[in-house]
Amino acid sequence: MHQSFRKDIQGLRALAVLLVLAWHARVPGITRGYVGVDAFFVISGFLITGLLMNELRSTGRLNLVQFYARRMRRLLPASSVVIIVSVLLTLWLVPAIRWSSISGDALASGLYFQNWRLAGQAVDYLAHDAAAGPLQHYWSLAVEEQFYLVWPLLIVLVTRPRFANGGLPLRRVGICVVVVFVASLAWSVHYTQLWPGPAYFAATTRGWEFALGAGLSVVMSRKRSSSLSSKFSAAIGWVGLALLVGSAVYLPERFPFPGFIALVPTLGTVAVIASGASAGRFGPQVLLDRRPTVFVGTISYSLYLWHWPLLVVLGARFGPLGVSQSIAIVVASAVPAYLTFRYVETPARRLVWFSSARRGLALGVACTVIAVSSAITLGVLSPEPTKISAARQAELDAIEQSLSSTSSTNPSASPTAPTTTAAAVTTAGLGALSLDEPGEQESFEQPATVAEITPDPFGAAQDVGAYFCRQEIESSAVLNCEFGDLNSDVEIALVGDSHAAQWTSAFVAIADARGWKVVVYSKAACTYTGLRLALEGQEYSSCTAWNAEVHRLLLERRPSVIVVTGRDKPVLSDDVVVPATQALALLVSDQVLRWGDLIANGSQVIALADTPIPGFYVPECVSTHRDDLAACTFESATALQPEGGSLRATARELPSVHYVDLNPAICPGAVCPVVVGGVLVYSDRTHLTDTYVQTLTPTLASALQSIV
Repeated sequence: MHQSFRKDIQGLRALAVLLVLAWHARVPGITRGYVGVDAFFVISGFLITGLLMNELRSTGRLNLVQFYARRMRRLLPASSVVIIVSVLLTLWLVPAIRWSSISGDALASGLYFQNWRLAGQAVDYLAHDAAAGPLQHYWSLAVEEQFYLVWPLLIVLVTRPRFANGGLPLRRVGICVVVVFVASLAWSVHYTQLWPGPAYFAATTRGWEFALGAGLSVVMSRKRSSSLSSKFSAAIGWVGLALLVGSAVYLPERFPFPGFIALVPTLGTVAVIASGASAGRFGPQVLLDRRPTVFVGTISYSLYLWHWPLLVVLGARFGPLGVSQSIAIVVASAVPAYLTFRYVETPARRLVWFSSARRGLALGVACTVIAVSSAITLGVLSPEPTKISAARQAELDAIEQSLSSTSSTNPSASPTAPTTTAAAVTTAGLGALSLDEPGEQESFEQPATVAEITPDPFGAAQDVGAYFCRQEIESSAVLNCEFGDLNSDVEIALVGDSHAAQWTSAFVAIADARGWKVVVYSKAACTYTGLRLALEGQEYSSCTAWNAEVHRLLLERRPSVIVVTGRDKPVLSDDVVVPATQALALLVSDQVLRWGDLIANGSQVIALADTPIPGFYVPECVSTHRDDLAACTFESATALQPEGGSLRATARELPSVHYVDLNPAICPGAVCPVVVGGVLVYSDRTHLTDTYVQTLTPTLASALQSIV
């Protein structure tokens, strides 16, 4: 019977976990090792459904309390130990700026909703820049726990009316499995195409994988696998193994995951399980049921739990890990995994004292309370951002006052001349205004340390400004973001990706000072273009729709000035990402046509140069190098787009387009600083802090003054 212990399934577990570990260690060739998680889901659906049907056959009912107690004894002790140790390692080795985020991960992992936490973060584009946490891999455990919670209830629901009359109503169970499979798969295909980020973590898009395993369990209950010939079973098994391993090596990038493409590794897993013992010595079981393979499968749960925290924590302490280092850490994680299996998993599962449902539940609750308590403790110990001083706040407030003074007293100010009003003098040492000639200085030496940094690195992620307006990745709707004098005859449209949105407060301040109206059209990771763009190797369809609507609105509203900015993004042609040089030519050709339409429609177009990208999480570097800020500087050659990217190239093609470049006030010279005039320049890996944008506002205002 398939419900008895099967060494080949333990071997299949070993293969699944090794694929995941190899992927996390960046082993060459294993580019899609995450399919091992999908194999685990199928195995769980198969085994749990078989267990439930066996209990129904033997006792005539399902003892749900005992079932949940067994699951808690099996899973919670080990997972809680790893959560607690991860919290301790975080306090010891991880920069304090990450503690708050890891605390949230620990809480979500201890309560098994980490998948929904990550799904929510996948919607937030700015959260993408955050470093990986040591407990993020608990998302798959959360999905499994949610399956364990719901699936027995469904089985009871579909079997109870008929089961009392005798016999196991497999037909009803089968219908239930089919309904769950079809509904979840359909939703997975739809949701993955629409919102691939959150879809990857959602339990609703993964339910069909469990149902696939459950369906196999139902089929094998009705018909013995031994009815298949050994050669046919062996062939099925080898094909299944090839599908699973082949998926880990290659899956087309153009298909978002899970979606329908996840059928490849999951059907492969089903085929391997279905081949079973009937394949004899000819099937893949000859590899899967060997003693070393079975051993790895036996400790696979603890191995999965331990490897990722060690990779993340050691990477945080010693910097980015090489492939060989990652592999060594993954191999070393077998030691705590084995110890956890022997001294935590096994006693909790086998000790007679925990065998009663009441004590099993009590053990699970105790483990959860301890894990949650450690998460809360980490959150309490997480440093709070230092509040901005009254003097520094007064300096920032003076910048806006200087705009009003300059607008009313010197309407013909030079675009490169520094502001000279009395209000502006008080800000002369702040941020970009500390530079001798904002926009003209050729070099800047990063001080080793700064007494006061604004914003505090611990709160930099929230320094996005009160007016920050940007559509997220998943939606194609155009947000209504209007500021300034809404009745003004002068309308400024700011258009582009999140690098356009970061300038919102500057444009609002200028509009308020000069009586203009500002409309912001911004969408995360979406360059303003008529081309099809790629996001993570797949078509960014919501960006295409958003761009079409924005272009229509710009032609309809005819703004006085349209300011275009942002980063060049990968371009798709025939569903393939084109090389960067070819993409640049395509972007320029498209923008010449698109901007030409806007100019012919009566609008002025300004191309605002995209800002430098450090490529690392600046607030964390600054928080850990307060006495050596030069350690966080980076080269402008790698941070800036070559030759200004498509924006500058298009401006050269269209003489009437004005090109405004504020980067000399952001990255003055060959080396880019991270703190200028006491102001932190970046809030994450790519975006300026709103505070630094405020100090750039007078320079931007001068540039606009000569154009508008």
